[in-house]
Amino acid sequence: MSAAAGQAAPALTAEQQAEMQAVHDELHALSSVVSVEEPWRCGRANEWDAQSAQQFFESRCRDPVVLREFRLAVQTILAEEPERISLLYLLFFLKANSGFESVGDGVGGSQSLKVKGGMGGFAVAFADLVNQQHRRAHCSVGAATTLDAAIQLSSAVSSIHDWTHRSTSGVRVRCSNGTVWSAPHVIVAMAPLAAANIVFDPPLPDRKMCALRSLPMAAAAKVIVLYRTPFWIHEDPSWAANAKLAHFTTYGPVYNIFHTEVGGLPGLVGLIVGDSARQWTKLPADERRRVVLEQYRQVYQSDEALAPEAYIDNEWQSDQWALGCYGGVAPIGYLTDCGPFLRVATDRVLWAGTETATEWVGYFEGALVSGERAATDLLASPTMQQQLQQQQQAPTAKL
Repeated sequence: MSAAAGQAAPALTAEQQAEMQAVHDELHALSSVVSVEEPWRCGRANEWDAQSAQQFFESRCRDPVVLREFRLAVQTILAEEPERISLLYLLFFLKANSGFESVGDGVGGSQSLKVKGGMGGFAVAFADLVNQQHRRAHCSVGAATTLDAAIQLSSAVSSIHDWTHRSTSGVRVRCSNGTVWSAPHVIVAMAPLAAANIVFDPPLPDRKMCALRSLPMAAAAKVIVLYRTPFWIHEDPSWAANAKLAHFTTYGPVYNIFHTEVGGLPGLVGLIVGDSARQWTKLPADERRRVVLEQYRQVYQSDEALAPEAYIDNEWQSDQWALGCYGGVAPIGYLTDCGPFLRVATDRVLWAGTETATEWVGYFEGALVSGERAATDLLASPTMQQQLQQQQQAPTAKL
């Protein structure tokens, strides 16, 4: 389902291709009856949520090569081991993301386009836009504010107080730097597992906390290696003969490899996922580098792989704000037990984040869609409707 840059993937026989297509078609048919709004309500929800994706593949794939291909596909797409993923969640994921064809890097796929300058540039531009609108809004209503920016950095939220409808004051948000903010409502847009580390006073309902704490994060790491020349591109198809004998993960932890170019230097971007990422990130930095470069040497049959111009890697498991990557992936039993409580508002606290999305779940786009949904729900609340009416009636300051 994926191949390393400049490397021929092991060819499948006609029989293997037919078996893979049959399993693919069955997954598509099963996912078509799953509701993206409430996947736990479909007729076979309990049955599908009680088994893993791996169990499903093992029951359908007679050929071990086909089984391997589906396993690698799920590992690469969700950054988690199929035996840890609920079959119901996989069906929900495929339905929300328009099937296997849409979640790859092929033409029209979810990963076919890249943000020029990296995703960090998108976040910076988005922050600038929000801050500009914040300043314009405060100026237009003649309101005094000590804030030059709506987005406050280095202000980690440690606790949220008075969030129930019974409270007569605003919701208070306390940050680790001592700052306290007050607002009629709060939207929490974090990975559920990270959100569970916030102290809520009074405590959140048990079912909500269970929904947050029971959704484990997947694991992924990224490696970027730059070289003087693109030695992995070769005109002789027999040059990558070893790739026809075994998948490139046979030689090391990297699951997928892409071309890149940084500062005029060609390079390879490697993705490490699932248990391989968890094990690899425990290694010392020098050892992490060594095993990746040795894998590239074996895959591309070139000692040039051992002498890069630059090497950098990053993992998200130890990041306290992420706790993993790409996102939360539902284990067996999660959706039927906790699913109904993950996205629903908790009095004056609303919830967003890609895990709560109903389309492009697990992706950047899913996070944006969930934010729009949370904002729409907030604007429809009686408190916000009253506040908007007051703003419309207030005189506009002349600039």
